[in-house]
Amino acid sequence: MSFKEDLKAWKVVEKVVAKHFHWQLKDWYCKEYDIKIEVKNDIIAHKTGNVWFEYLYKWHKSWILAGNNYLVYKVWNKLWGCRTKKLIEELKKKPYRKVKWWDWNYSDLILVPIYDFISIFNYLCDYE
Repeated sequence: MSFKEDLKAWKVVEKVVAKHFHWQLKDWYCKEYDIKIEVKNDIIAHKTGNVWFEYLYKWHKSWILAGNNYLVYKVWNKLWGCRTKKLIEELKKKPYRKVKWWDWNYSDLILVPIYDFISIFNYLCDYE
């Protein structure tokens, strides 16, 4: 899948997330819960057996490392959610594999096995 195709699929997932939860969002800030929401679409987790988390981009800390926000992932046509604070705590518990990825190796990722992912994240709903 090309970057453009991936971006298009991700935009669709974002719209579904906002609609499903009836969140009133402005720049992915949810005033109702006072949190910033990040939506991710992992399209190859079913093939790799891992879900990825970006922790550095161009040598700067990624958004997910910023405090008490909320992360929604689409994996296997299901939506999963987790507070970033909880994710950070869980990622520190094991020596997960780290790799360079995507755009000229600017992104540093942590690969989390699916069985760990489902124990960290809460199942939200099926993706329609």
